[in-house]
Amino acid sequence: MVKVVKEQQITIIDLGGKYEALNEELLQALAEKLLEQADRADPPWLLVDLTGIGYVGSNFLEILVRGWKRLKQRSGTMALCGVGSFCADILRITRLNTLWTIYPSREEALRAMATELAKGQPPS
Repeated sequence: MVKVVKEQQITIIDLGGKYEALNEELLQALAEKLLEQADRADPPWLLVDLTGIGYVGSNFLEILVRGWKRLKQRSGTMALCGVGSFCADILRITRLNTLWTIYPSREEALRAMATELAKGQPPS
């Protein structure tokens, strides 16, 4: 179940569980939540927590890119955390890892993003 939470002014999209792969129902829920928050989050800073996700495919990557593009139109930013090794390989191979900052954990992401938000700059 996809949840949206806010911590330290950062909106977090949490996929809420462990999944070997994301099924169609979960992808649809993710798309709805991510795109809604890309349009509404204030400030427009999103963190997508991938903790517990074993595999991602092209539909998942498309959802991330669509959300990121909407955020960019609002001068926002998006980061990822909890990316497993297989997912990290996919992001690296597709070069999508160059679009988003990837943090090992939610705690590290929030610490870095909150610091950058206080400075008024997106994470590097």
